[in-house]
Amino acid sequence: MIQITYDRNSLELIECECIKNEKVDLADLAFTLIDGFNEFLKEAEV
Repeated sequence: MIQITYDRNSLELIECECIKNEKVDLADLAFTLIDGFNEFLKEAEV
């Protein structure tokens, strides 16, 4: 699992960490970033 923390105002990445010391696939990381950004956009539209 990848946990990503970013600033909601500036979209600056604050922290990105891998939970449970699993190997991180770059594709998984990319999809996680995209999902997080899409969630941010949904919240911004409200």
